[in-house]
Amino acid sequence: VITIDLNFQNKTQAIASYLIRQNDAAVLIESGPGSTLSALEAGLAKEGLSPRDITHVLLTHIHLDHAGAAGWFSKQGAQIFVHPNGAPHLLNPEKLIASATRIYGDRMGTLWGEFLPVEQNQLTVPNDAEEIAIGNLRFTAINTPGHAEHHYSYLFEDMCFSGDVGG
Repeated sequence: VITIDLNFQNKTQAIASYLIRQNDAAVLIESGPGSTLSALEAGLAKEGLSPRDITHVLLTHIHLDHAGAAGWFSKQGAQIFVHPNGAPHLLNPEKLIASATRIYGDRMGTLWGEFLPVEQNQLTVPNDAEEIAIGNLRFTAINTPGHAEHHYSYLFEDMCFSGDVGG
C-alpha cells in the first residue's frame, strides 16, 4: 500500500489517496478532491502510472475531500465503488454541490476543484459485508455510518481503510 499525499492547499498530511497494485490492477482508496489532481498525478507518476492506469477507485464516502475527483476518474476508465446511499449523488451531484456551496461559498473551486458526475456504467454499489474481488485482491465493504450515512470502511488483508470514522 502506497500513501499518496495530495498536498491539499499546500499542506502535507491533510488528505491522501492509497494506491494498491497487483498485476494489471491499480486500485485507489479515495480519489481526493478535484483540486488535488495534479498532486495525485505526480504521486502516480512516481509509481510509473498515469490516471488512465487506475482500474478501480473505492470511496469511503462522497464528501468532496474523499470523492471529489471520482467522476473525473470514471471518465479515465476507472470503476468507482461507493455506498448505496452515496451512489445517487455521484451520478447527479447537483444537490451535493449546492449543499457544499452553502458552506464554502466562493471558495468552492479553490478548495475542491471540479466535481464531475460519475459515468453510470463505471459505478458499482457493493452491499454491506460484500467482498470486492479485483484480480487477486480482496476488499470487504463494511457499512460504518456515523460520520455520514453513506460511509463504508474497506477491509484489505490486515488493514482497514476507515475514511472519517477511525479514531
